[in-house]
Parts: sequence; C-alpha cells; structure tokens
Amino acid sequence: MNSKVKWLFFWFLWMLTAQSSGLMAQSALDAPAETESDTVQLLDSNAIKYSRAGFRFWDSLSKDSGSGRFKSALNWQTPTVKVDRVFEPYSPFIHETYLRISRVKFWFFAVSIFIILYYLYFRAAFAKQFQLRMSSFTKQYYFEDLMREQAISSAAGSVHAFNLGLLVFCQGILLYLVAADYNRLNSIYTFILAIIATGIFNGLLLFTQYIFTQSMDMGGVLLRQFQRQINVNLLFAFICMPVFLLSYYNADYSNNSLWLKIIYSSLIIWISIRLLYQVYGLIKDNTLNFTSILYLCTLEIIPYLLLLKFLGINIS
Repeated sequence: MNSKVKWLFFWFLWMLTAQSSGLMAQSALDAPAETESDTVQLLDSNAIKYSRAGFRFWDSLSKDSGSGRFKSALNWQTPTVKVDRVFEPYSPFIHETYLRISRVKFWFFAVSIFIILYYLYFRAAFAKQFQLRMSSFTKQYYFEDLMREQAISSAAGSVHAFNLGLLVFCQGILLYLVAADYNRLNSIYTFILAIIATGIFNGLLLFTQYIFTQSMDMGGVLLRQFQRQINVNLLFAFICMPVFLLSYYNADYSNNSLWLKIIYSSLIIWISIRLLYQVYGLIKDNTLNFTSILYLCTLEIIPYLLLLKFLGINIS
C-alpha cells in the first residue's frame, strides 16, 4: 500500500514538472528577444536554453494574467499620419444639398424687424393718412382727401411712407444679388449702399421730373403722380416684405436660376403695376394728353427699363 502511494506521489510530481516546463517554454517564446536578465537563446528548432536558472512556474502567469488587456484600453492611440478624405462618387453626402455654404445672415432678419417696427410707428403716428392711402385704391374720393390733407399738413407722413417702400425694395435688390451668387455682397453694408444709391437715383429722377413739369406747367400732375407712387410702394412693401424674408431663409440653393427669376419677376411686377397705376391716375384726372404721355414715357418708364436691363444683363 505504501509503495502505491509513493508511486502516485512521484507520478504527480512528474506531471507537475512537465506542465511547468511546457508553460515556461511557451513564455520564453512569447517574451521579447532582449530583456534585462531573461535572455533566451535558440540553439535549434527543438532545443531551448535558458540563461537564468530557477525560472518558476508562477512567473509565467504574469505574462498572461490579462492585465495587459485592461491597460491597453487606457492608452490613447494618437494618429501620426494625415490621410486625405476620399469621396465616394455616388455618395449622397457630396450633393450640394449637404455641402452647400449657408448664405443666410442675421442682418436681413434684423432689417425686417426694423421695417415692421417702422411700419407700426407710421400707422400709429399717421393713422388717418395710412387709412386714406390704403382706401385710395378702391375709391377716388379717398385719394382726393389725401391730396387735401397733404396741402394743409406737413410732408412727414409722405417721407415715412416713401422710406418704407424704399427699404423693402432694397431688400429685393439684395435678394437678387444673393441669387446671382454675389455672396460677398450679402452684408448690411451693401444694403446701406443700395439704399443710398436708390435714394440718389430717385432724388435725381424726381428733380428731373420737377424741372420738366414746371417747364410744361404740369406741377399739379407731378405731385399727384408722386403720391400714387408712394401708395403703390407702400402696398407692395407690405406684400413683398414677408415674401422676401421667407425667400431669403428658405430658398432652394441648388436651383439658383429659378430663385433668380422669381426675385427678378417680383421687382418687374412691382414697377409695372406702379406704372400702370400712374396711367390709371392720368385717366381719372382727365390729364391724359401728349404732354403727360411724354412725361410718363421719358421720366417714368425709360429710367426703370434701363435699371431692369442693368440688373438683368450686367449682374446675372
């Protein structure tokens, strides 16, 4: 019985020694080629010679304890080589819808808010004049009341109404420039420059009309036609301002040609209806004669035709 126990004990030691030898050999193969004291020298493909004696079984466990897996997750992998981005030719993200540069800016919204506040001031300060101007489109005697009020009151109401129409019309001009891909002109400074240029143009035109009508003894016609222009500009300012605001912030940038035609057509319709309303006013005033037609064609139609031709050809 004792002999059997001794044989089992020696067999267990032999298995443990063989197992530890195999683990040590595997650890030696996985270890780096050069270490501080555990250098392994390969003699041939079947023999491994260890330069350090007393290599223990527990040392092999430190090589495969799993701690390296937790440490590697904490090490940041910083890229050292810059790789260029390659676009897939059929990727939807290279479409202009995704890669477009936004053209909208806050200044346009701020100007729109200012115009709304300006309109509220005009309606509160000149309530009667505002009502007469809007009612003059349906009844002629409202226009006559407006002319009588202008004769006995100051021209401040007319100046404010003219400014409202001028501001919204310049918004349309800026929209046209943006639609024509003049993105660098999309700024508040360009808008102020457009106001100054349009104001100078209207001032020179009005001065020329004044000289012409005074020489032809038509001073009353100029005053009545100028008030009709202000009425139409004021009406279109209320209509086009929200349209311009929505177009500026919700336009389809992938189809600039369509947007350009819409803005260009809006400006043409604005000026055309104003000219037609002036012809209607000449008919209602019984002043439609050769002199008034010459005045209308020379000093009303031709200057705006030249302006629209400049916008349609030189800019687009």
